[in-house]
Amino acid sequence: MTDLAAGLTPPPLARHVISEQIKPARGLLKRVLPSREPMSDDAVFRLMAIWVVLGTLSQKLSLLLVPGTALQLVLPFEYLLLAILAAGRRLTFSSARLGLLLLFFGSATLVNLITSPTMTSLLYVYAIYIPLVARVSVSEDTYMRYLRSFQILGVFVAGMVFIDWGFQFVHLPMPNMEHFIPAKIKFFNFNYVQALNWGSKWYKPNAFFFLETSYVAQMVATVLVIELCTFQRFKYLLIFVLAEVLSFGGTGFTLVLVSIPIIVIKMRLRLAVAILALTPVAFAAAVQVGLVDNVASRSAEFDREGSSGNQRFMGQFEAIAESLGKSPSDALLGKGAGKMLQNGVVVWTPLTKVTVEYGLIVSAIYLTLLFTSVFGSRVPFVVGYVSVFQYLFLNGGFLVPVNVFTIVMLTSIFQIKKRDGLAKPPPRALDLDRKPPDFLLQASRSG
Repeated sequence: MTDLAAGLTPPPLARHVISEQIKPARGLLKRVLPSREPMSDDAVFRLMAIWVVLGTLSQKLSLLLVPGTALQLVLPFEYLLLAILAAGRRLTFSSARLGLLLLFFGSATLVNLITSPTMTSLLYVYAIYIPLVARVSVSEDTYMRYLRSFQILGVFVAGMVFIDWGFQFVHLPMPNMEHFIPAKIKFFNFNYVQALNWGSKWYKPNAFFFLETSYVAQMVATVLVIELCTFQRFKYLLIFVLAEVLSFGGTGFTLVLVSIPIIVIKMRLRLAVAILALTPVAFAAAVQVGLVDNVASRSAEFDREGSSGNQRFMGQFEAIAESLGKSPSDALLGKGAGKMLQNGVVVWTPLTKVTVEYGLIVSAIYLTLLFTSVFGSRVPFVVGYVSVFQYLFLNGGFLVPVNVFTIVMLTSIFQIKKRDGLAKPPPRALDLDRKPPDFLLQASRSG
């Protein structure tokens, strides 16, 4: 046996040649395969910063599974991210969220078997909401660095809004992504091109990559509110305010308005004075571009049945009230998954869809899972607030993956480490960059 093994052993020169030949492949494997050391915070930051851009700007792309049902590419991208984090030994799972997720899935499945014995919609629910239990632990500095990169993405989106209007001002059509992608990979059922008013020659900006104007307006409103409450950089605020005005999106303005109490608490006095001084100028500009008239007309839609404003806001609560008032079984168990009216006009928000189709019991578990995932991650409160509000009440789409992707990428996937044993991180990110007061510096030197 020894002689046989010796006979199969390559001579020294051959071993050297073989070693040199496989060296490039060995180096490639070292880069691809997970190392024994966990991925660094810097690597996590870079990965997350790339992925939030990738997911946000690919939301119009999908794979057609069956006629009428498309899988938004954001969802497989999201699972690929989790796989990379797991390979980098940074992915963990929250046991509390996992318990709530299993309770949500179990109760939804049971209710669905009673009211609507079909699993198609429910399987899609499973796939979209599983990422809520995933998390990666990072330092507060790493998260705030990531949040700054998200603000840069907001600047890019604002720039696309300006480009949309620039094309229209020179009498050219807005850049249209649908002209560049095959119909088979387009995510449908969204109003991508929308006139400013009926018969108007002007169109609301869609920033090329977004599903429709409302998504653009909410994205810009999100970065605007975050900027006002954290970094408070005047040049960024100017860009975001101008882009929000030019978006002509009612949901974006709504998000800013409902965030005013938090903004007032967080805003520095000097910035507040500057904003108050510029308010008359901003109002005059809004009148000139027709924004005030647009807001007034959209506000009047709330009481007009069949209008966009009525369906997006009042119609949601009316649907919930009607379902709860029908019978105890409808109130507790709902009418069944996928049973709400789907005509391409009415957009049901997640809160409405879950309450009406799955009932109060499942809805309560679902909301508990959502709030635990968002506000249990120790990210700044304002980030969780704007994420949850727009998801539940503004953008609609319980089964639209990009809606949950935004929540995951801004809040739930992060678990911020405690700083120096404090129970909570400092309440304002802006204070992290400030120097300590002089009397503290003098006391430390004297000590």
